[in-house]
Order: sequence, then structure tokens, then C-alpha cells
Amino acid sequence: MPPTLVADGGYLGALATADVNGDGLPDLLTTRKGDRTVVIRVGLGNGTFASAFVTAVGAEPTYVIATMLNNDNTPDVIVANQGADTISALLGNGDGTLQGAATYTVGSHPTGVASGRLDADGYTDVVVSSDGSNNVAVLLGSASGSLTPAAQPFVTTTSGASSVALADVDQDGLLDLLALCATSGLNVYRGNGDGSFRAPMAYAADAAPQALAVQDFNGDGRPDVSIVNSGSNDVSLLFGLGGGIFSAPVHYPAGLNPLGLAVGDLNGDGTPDLAVANSGSSNAAVYLRDAAGQWLAMEHMQASFGPSGVAAADFNLDGSLDAALPSRSSNRVEVFSGDGHGNFTAAAGVSVAAPLAVAAAEFNGLPGTDLAVSSDSNQVFILSNDGNGYFAASAGYPTGATPTNIVAGRIDSDAAVDVVVCNSRGDSISVLLGRGDATLQPATNYAAPDCVGAAIVDLNRDGHADVAVASFGGGSVDVLLGNGDGTLQPAVHNAFVTQPTA
Repeated sequence: MPPTLVADGGYLGALATADVNGDGLPDLLTTRKGDRTVVIRVGLGNGTFASAFVTAVGAEPTYVIATMLNNDNTPDVIVANQGADTISALLGNGDGTLQGAATYTVGSHPTGVASGRLDADGYTDVVVSSDGSNNVAVLLGSASGSLTPAAQPFVTTTSGASSVALADVDQDGLLDLLALCATSGLNVYRGNGDGSFRAPMAYAADAAPQALAVQDFNGDGRPDVSIVNSGSNDVSLLFGLGGGIFSAPVHYPAGLNPLGLAVGDLNGDGTPDLAVANSGSSNAAVYLRDAAGQWLAMEHMQASFGPSGVAAADFNLDGSLDAALPSRSSNRVEVFSGDGHGNFTAAAGVSVAAPLAVAAAEFNGLPGTDLAVSSDSNQVFILSNDGNGYFAASAGYPTGATPTNIVAGRIDSDAAVDVVVCNSRGDSISVLLGRGDATLQPATNYAAPDCVGAAIVDLNRDGHADVAVASFGGGSVDVLLGNGDGTLQPAVHNAFVTQPTA
């Protein structure tokens, strides 16, 4: 069975999971660099996800976490904005939506965020790593969820930090700071309990460390650390010896360019396992511990494109952890179903030739949202959802030349959803009426010079759907009034926009 493909746009930056709407089901959080947003997709409990809630953040959002900032039992979200040297804190409303972002300045080029209670006031505090200013910012929380710099606002690192974590590694009841640095590996700062930290202890990792996780991997009751190293293509494990001291690293081979990891009991034996995203190998490896305590890469989830991270959660509520892999290059998330024994379903995505644009609607009259995809092969494809988030592609329906924009709506008076595409090189739009069974009637083309975008709306309030078309070269919006039977009248030219793009 193929993975669930969660389409997204705008160059994915990061991925996290949390129950943001309080229904007991894991949801997906992603950041999009292209439009500077954080996106929440609410889990439906069967491994698929509902439509997105999108909220604006800062420039180049590259990291996201869910936490509890204002103690209202509703998850909140923090995003690191790498292009703005800030973080955005967004309080949750409890229904999957977020309030507007509060912005806080941190170090240069922030790379990671962690949260926890660093002092005794009972509020959640935040630390942010930066690889452009060689420090970690410390911000203390409050009852309202707002943040203020600590008395020691920055903790100096030996080099640029790519990741950060908070954990009580010396087991004194106070959170400690772990920062992953490019040249000095793992830096461990023992916490003082007031938001400040002691001088660091440094431990070697390997080349170009990218991400870390803290967990008791060997079952001795002491926290250990796992690190993925993209420069040496391996995973380092440092075992806790007590008192915040760690062993020399043990290295295990990974795939090419590992960038992220997730921790969870992937095979149901009651002990934590690892999943590592290998961007250069376009897969994620599952590391299980054998009887001798060694870690072996037992399973590979083959992704369509190089994953930039990995998250583990039970998306389909079968009692076993599943995995989600975001791909920056393909702008989508692939969700793999776990069987509880460390095995995951093989990837088999839906193939569409040279896709250009996508629109979501119910084309087959069955539960689950379907997709209409325009293609550079001058066709439209309908991807039918089987109700579980898996899609099957139709045959292609011919359009005009280069259909770069697609919208779905009702052009005629029946209940079936229709499709309109803008043919940017054909100086036309194509209208394809739906039959209600995931098939389309042949296209009818209407002149629309230099068309770049379209919308379906009743503009003259006669009860019939009309089509508005943006013309880039003509600097206009052209209106084609509907007749109510699926046909359109010739375009009326409205020259009042300078080179519209959508």
C-alpha cells in the first residue's frame, strides 16, 4: 500500500506532530519557506489529513515545535525564522487554528528550538540555537504566553549551533542545555534552575552534525544522546554515564546526507528505536536494537524525493507508530504506515506527467477529497481518493497549451464539480465539465490572452457561475459570464491591473 501523499507548496522547511485540536489524534505541522507560513493539517485518525490551516510567520521558517506557552492545556507553536533572525510564537485556539504570531529577536540564522521549564515560576521557557552568531538565545515564559530575554539572554557556543535540546542529563531535577555545534560536536551546559547555565562540556560527534535527540536508549536509567551527521553519513550514540557525563561516541552507518531523526518504539518491544531521514538516499532508515545492544538499520522507507526530516506518530490509530517524511524538493509529505514490528509500507506514489498545478474537490461523490492536476503534457488528470487518503489517477483530458493554473467549481447547474484551466501558452482557458464520477467531459476552449489565473464566481448575481481571468500581458481582468448550462459568453476586457500574476 502506498504512503499517504500530503501535497504542500512553497518549499517545505520543517515538520512536527502534535494534537493541536484536542481530539486525541496526531496532527501535522509544517513550515513553508515560499510564503512564510506555518501549516496545520488536522489528522483524521486513518492516516490521512484534513485541509490546511495556514498562519503567517517570518522569513524562511525552517524549524517548528509544538509546546504549551500559556498553560491553558492547548498546544501552541513556535517557529524559527532563519531569514529574519527571529522566532514566531503562535498561541493555539484549541481547534487546530492559531492566533497571530508574536515575534522575538534571537541570534543570527536560527536553526532549532526547544522548550521546557528552566526556572521555578511554572511557565514554559524557550531556547533557540543559531549557526550565524555562535550562541543559543534563552527566553523566559510568562502566564500570558509572552516571552522575555533571560538575565543571561545568550549562551555562547564554540561554533555555529545546528540543533538544541533541553533535558535533565545530570538527573538533579533541573533542565540542562544541549547544543550541537559544527566544529566541537555536542556541548552540554548544566542548568542552574534560574534560566542560566554553567560552562559547557564538549563531546565529539562526527562531521557536520545536524540534529540530536535525548532518550535512555540502553535502558540503564540514564539519558543518552543520538546525533545524525550529514558530513560523515552516520549516526552517533553517546551513552550517559551519570552526572551529565557521556561516553565517547559510537558511530553507526546511515544513508547519504542524513538530516533528521525521530525517536519512538517502532517495533513494540517497549524500548526506544530510531528513524533517520537520509536526504541523499531518498529514504528513512529504522534502527532497532538487537539482543547484544547493537543498533542495526533494519528497514528503509523509500521516499519519492530526499526527505529533510522525519516524525513518528500513530496517524491511523492502529496502535503502531507511523512515519511522516517531508520533502523540500517535492513540496509534499509522505506518510508511511507502521505494522508495530519495525516494518513500514513501501512507497508507491501516484504518477502524473509533469504536474503544474493542483486543485482539491470531490469529483467522484464519495467521502474524501479528490485532486485535479494540470500537466505540462497539456492535460488534466483526476486523482480519485479511495476514502483512506490513497489516490488513483485517471486518464488525461486534453487542454490548451501549458495549463499553468487550475480551479475547481460548478459552472453548470448540476451537482458535479467542473474544472477550469488557464493555458498560458494557448491564450485561452479550457472548461471541462464534471460527470460526478471522477470523469470529465471534453474541454471547451475560450479565448483568454496571456491567462495566468482564474476564479469561478457569480459576478452579476444572476445565479449562474461566471469566470474571471487574469491576463498578465494585457494588464487586465477578463470576465466570461456564464449561461448556467456550462457554456460561457465571450470575454469582457477590464484594463485596470498592471501585469497581474494570479
